[in-house]
Amino acid sequence: MTAGILSIEDRELAAAQFLDSCLSMTFKPLLFNATDRPSDARIEHVVGTAVRTFLAAYRR
Repeated sequence: MTAGILSIEDRELAAAQFLDSCLSMTFKPLLFNATDRPSDARIEHVVGTAVRTFLAAYRR
């Protein structure tokens, strides 16, 4: 934010969106015993997608 790369009006909401994007397909299914631990490749894919989506929404 200080560097002027992102334009975010509601930082708390943006952080929650990013975290949920990362956790909804990796950690949350484990909480409900719905799946086995995701592979490292799956985690990288999900987090990479979350980062790209976050930057698409908030990059200046």
